[in-house]
This record gives sequence, C-alpha cells and structure tokens, in this order.
Amino acid sequence: MRDVYDILVNFKKYPYEFYEWEKEDDIIHIKKIPAVKTDDKTLFDIMNYQTKMKDEILSDVEYKTEVFKSHRVIKVKYSFIIYNDDIALALLLDDDGVVIKKSRLLFDEEDDVIKRGFSLDALKIKYEVTSFETSNLKCTRKENKIIDLLLKYVNNIYNNENEDELKYVYFECFDKEEKSAKNAYDNLISSIMNADFNIINKLKNLVKVLKK
Repeated sequence: MRDVYDILVNFKKYPYEFYEWEKEDDIIHIKKIPAVKTDDKTLFDIMNYQTKMKDEILSDVEYKTEVFKSHRVIKVKYSFIIYNDDIALALLLDDDGVVIKKSRLLFDEEDDVIKRGFSLDALKIKYEVTSFETSNLKCTRKENKIIDLLLKYVNNIYNNENEDELKYVYFECFDKEEKSAKNAYDNLISSIMNADFNIINKLKNLVKVLKK
C-alpha cells in the first residue's frame, strides 16, 4: 500500500469515465489517499458488482484519506484506490465496509497511479460480493439515467399493485400477454437491468405517452 496525492474523483453509483463527468457533479479534490494494487478478478468484481470489504483492509485505510473541503482538510473514514496494470478505481465505503460509491480517475492521474505501482506485487484484498447485480458499465451515463428512471417506474406500478397497467406495459414491450403480474414484473426488470435497449426504448416511449 502507498499513498497517492492531489487527485480528483467523482464518486457515483457507477464509476463513469472522466469524459462523462458533468459540470454539476460534486468533484472532490483529494489531498492524500491510500492505493492498493490488486489482482484482476478482485478489481473486476469490485468495479462491476456490489461488494463489502473485510475488516483487515478497513483497519489499514481508516481515516487515511484527506480531502480538501471549504478551505480546510477533512479526513474520510473509509476510502482508498485499488488498481491493476490497466485500471485505477477510487472507492468510498460506509461504516460497515460496503462499497457505496466508485470513481474512475482522470486519464493522466490514473496513468500515474498505474505506472508508479507497476513493479509492486498485487495484494490480496478480502471482500465478499453481496450482489451480482451489474453496474451497467457498458452503458453511457445518459443511458444509465434512463435505466434508473424506468426501474423506478416499473417498481412503482408493481409495488402499488397496478396489475392492469403492468400487464399492459408488458404486452406493449414484448408483444404478448402475460397473465401473471409477477412474471411480467420480473421480465421487465430483468430486461432493463440487462440493458436490453429494444425493450428499454419501447418502455421509454410508452412512459412518455402514459405520463401525458
């Protein structure tokens, strides 16, 4: 483990590439943050899935990250960078060690982290995958916003037991009837989560009509 200095991060649910960052984002200027080189599988899992860190890494990084904020420096309880020979990923964790937000780095800062740690051995980070729900990294930021909105819409009509509307939406998206509201819900949610843009675009256009 080593420290990285003077970098920018943009903590979000999805770790967007720096060119998708927006002016309205709360970009954080980090003064100092620990960085840990790890193996490819660990980085892949943490980047793509919902994960929780074990106690060992938490004690190693506790209050080691310093952030510039309002002309002063504050310490963050659990935050650090993981990287391999290709990618560097900043993480923000809650008090239980759950990774709640992630950030890619600016190109030159990521390149510097990787190059400086290239000769180091990868450390074993103990963690568990709590959900294999993907982070939709293959989608753009705009597409992920649409996905989140459609998930909320489908969840809302299902939770409010609007079975007729749910079955109608299913028919319009899949061009076939489904008698079970639960099956209709499961298939819609699965299609949205798997970024099936044939279904997503149909549902998006349908929502526009229904909400008029």
